[in-house]
Amino acid sequence: MIGGNQYELDIPSGAQTGLKLNRSFEVPEGMSVDLTIDFDLRKSIHMPSSGTDYKLRPTLRSVATPDSGIISGTIDPTLIPTERCAEDAVYAIYLFQGPAAVIDDLAVDGDEAPDPIITVNVDLDVSSGNYSFTIPYLEPNSYTVTATCSAQLDEPDQNDSELMGFYGTTDVVVTAGEAGTINFTESSVAPL
Repeated sequence: MIGGNQYELDIPSGAQTGLKLNRSFEVPEGMSVDLTIDFDLRKSIHMPSSGTDYKLRPTLRSVATPDSGIISGTIDPTLIPTERCAEDAVYAIYLFQGPAAVIDDLAVDGDEAPDPIITVNVDLDVSSGNYSFTIPYLEPNSYTVTATCSAQLDEPDQNDSELMGFYGTTDVVVTAGEAGTINFTESSVAPL
């Protein structure tokens, strides 16, 4: 339901192919494997510009749960570029593989820029005025993190990177079983 209207959700090839994981894994005989599977709705449900029905293109990310880490953090409210942020702004964090990664919007068929691994919404604590976020279940690795207040404009089937208004990047290393912290402050992030 959107705006009181109900829409069809088409799952192309769903009956033939089902859902696919993006990694292989082995289960040793007599043992078990603990995986977390993340279903990213922002990447998975979209309405093509040429159609009227929503499409489900399941985007699943899996990680070995005991080996995963977490990134959490805050965004200094003075960094929020109010001149670029609409009244209906959706604040989000975009996470990319590797340090100093190229920053781009969600996937576009034929787009050569890397896709964000995950996007998460940023929550505003009205009482304190602080913005915060948490990105759980990440494989140990190096990542690039950036923020936007225009996540509502990011459509997976079109190139929206010019509209996104990303406003800072920082690199972070995730360690298994650890919680990393990123605080976007004027002195800690690189402008775009």
